[in-house]
Amino acid sequence: MALKIACYKAIVTVMLLILLCSMFARLVPVAKADAIASLHVSGTNLYNAAGQQVVLRGVMGGDAYWQFGYSPSQDLINQMANAGCNLLHWEMLDWAELEPSNGSYSPTNLAELDNIASWCAANHMYFSFTWYGLSYGSIWGVKTIPNWCDVPDQYSAAGDYGDHALDFELNFYDQNNTAYSNARNAYASCLQFIVERYMSNPYFIIGFFKEPFNDNGNASSYLENQISENSTLSAEYASTCSWLYSQIMATGYTGVVEVDNPWCNYGLSSPPKVTGANFIWDCDLYVCSAWDTNLAGWESGIQTCMSQYSGKPIIMGEWGFLDSSGNESDHIPDWTTVESTLQSQVSYLNSENISGASWFNFNQLYGSGCDGPNWFQFTSSETTTILSIASQGAESAPSLTPTQTPLSPPISNNVTLSQYSPIDFFHQGKVDAQDFFYFINAYIQYQANKTYNPACDLNHDGKIDAKDFFLFINYYIQYCDTSSD
Repeated sequence: MALKIACYKAIVTVMLLILLCSMFARLVPVAKADAIASLHVSGTNLYNAAGQQVVLRGVMGGDAYWQFGYSPSQDLINQMANAGCNLLHWEMLDWAELEPSNGSYSPTNLAELDNIASWCAANHMYFSFTWYGLSYGSIWGVKTIPNWCDVPDQYSAAGDYGDHALDFELNFYDQNNTAYSNARNAYASCLQFIVERYMSNPYFIIGFFKEPFNDNGNASSYLENQISENSTLSAEYASTCSWLYSQIMATGYTGVVEVDNPWCNYGLSSPPKVTGANFIWDCDLYVCSAWDTNLAGWESGIQTCMSQYSGKPIIMGEWGFLDSSGNESDHIPDWTTVESTLQSQVSYLNSENISGASWFNFNQLYGSGCDGPNWFQFTSSETTTILSIASQGAESAPSLTPTQTPLSPPISNNVTLSQYSPIDFFHQGKVDAQDFFYFINAYIQYQANKTYNPACDLNHDGKIDAKDFFLFINYYIQYCDTSSD
């Protein structure tokens, strides 16, 4: 009888909470679930907190340059997840746009990042927030360096920005150049701000400097000449990245950091190494581009990267199919060629156990055009095929049962996998008040605005409704640990 009374009390409590939250629209704060998902580096592989090896597969995107403001919706991220992707590589965060004045951050930019973070986590997808190279944005007319940076060669007009950006990048990495100390410290502070904002999300990955020292032949030959003539540039880059890594870790962040392979490292048999235990090298390589003219050349380029950075994981931050001039859109040949080439690429990545994000911007996949009104766009059927190819190999090791021994390295912080799945949302080996409030919040969020949290879709029908509610109550009554409530 006492047990029945306790069960009825639990049900009444749930219903009262839902009623109160509905009346006053005071949603329970979102709790951090799936802490076991947190990644770390061991050798040349990535592992989650259970010691399970994880291979990242998904799509690269970013709106500061290529998408002209087009940002993924919750539905688009859901579609990626449903296709099997476990990674959104969100590139091209714009420092100048994110931090328009020193220490003040754009609410619009942060709201966009917050949405991406929450939608990816709800779908159990990892997401990487990465800044594009400090000079590369000038090619596309995007001013990525804040004009409040205190540096000697500050530009005075929009027309001066291109050359200013190239000079800025060359001097920024030289830590002996004290005239750029304020700029380096400001950039480190911006990185720390983003890390502190998202580091409690176990699916978060931070990266910096996308394609540094790359002018793509479009801005000026000045940078190319400096790269070829500056024998210390690669070492300066590695030193600055090591310093930034230490600044990031000083926040208490314990996750993965992406460090991009700079263009000044290409051609070097043994580039200077970045100091840091938990970082991965980010490389961008395409088939049929100006530098890898066929599939064999692309595979050879990856082998070169693997030999250069032996001992550390590599993620192909961008991979895909371009034309012979490096154009990504309107000169792509027939669909059959695209599909077969992409399949060959992901098969090779699988054979080498390399993570990667296929480059297809959201306007190509879902929008009304690509990079402009008259450029290439995939059909919905082709988009489905692309996502299915890009996601191949994304699965991590199967979830452990309580009787299995975790793979090396072992579970951290004494986390164990639960026998009370699927409502032990925090993998604590028990069901308690945290799980209670987590489900209630997800239920209310879905009822109020259709925000979908797959972890709380207990019958896997694509929604969170009364059926899930009563499934949760059934589990909760059976397994609730009242000693922790």
